[in-house]
Amino acid sequence: HRYHKLGENMQYYRIDVIANSNEKPSFFIGSALRGAFGYALEEIACKDATCKCIEKPSKDRCLYYHLYKSDTMKPFRIDTELSARTYDFSLYFFSQDNKVSDIETILSALKTMMTKIGIGRDCRKKSSVHCIKFPKCTYSIATIDPHLNALTTKTSTQVKIHLKTPCILTNANKERLRDIGIEDILSSIYKKHSYFANADAYAKLPFNPKYKLVSKKINAE
Repeated sequence: HRYHKLGENMQYYRIDVIANSNEKPSFFIGSALRGAFGYALEEIACKDATCKCIEKPSKDRCLYYHLYKSDTMKPFRIDTELSARTYDFSLYFFSQDNKVSDIETILSALKTMMTKIGIGRDCRKKSSVHCIKFPKCTYSIATIDPHLNALTTKTSTQVKIHLKTPCILTNANKERLRDIGIEDILSSIYKKHSYFANADAYAKLPFNPKYKLVSKKINAE
């Protein structure tokens, strides 16, 4: 299946969405963006009203199903920061087949989301007063080399990790971790890399990290 095995031929796409608005979002808008994009993608991708993403071959060719309903690791990420000053954000999409139609569908969904549905509470209700729309928003798209080595050869005796977005990690039973450590973060990064490179979502770290924790401040709420 084209969404289940993502390997060396995978292409990374980054779509930047510029709201061009003076509206200031709430402290964290990640969930609102993800929900609004899902509504818009469902509207764009699910043209057949009888298709409920349950039976083949419908779900095999449905982009909405594989981005929101499947049990596999989702091939997209929405990038935004806590306490952002604008509604600008980026969407990363990982594609094995480099299908232009998928990118066109995503762009159409983003446009529908920003100009027609809006971002906020009860946006699917036409009478909602809590939705903000962005008729002047613009978009730009870029491809990213998946084999680009972004690692530095420099070393340091101290490393500070600043989480700009909420970090939700789960254990093997899909239970949310309340006390996140360095091993958890490294393991999560390595598993995602292994999944996209070798379709292995359960890979274990090939080394035992050695470090001394200087300080940690994580709000588990």
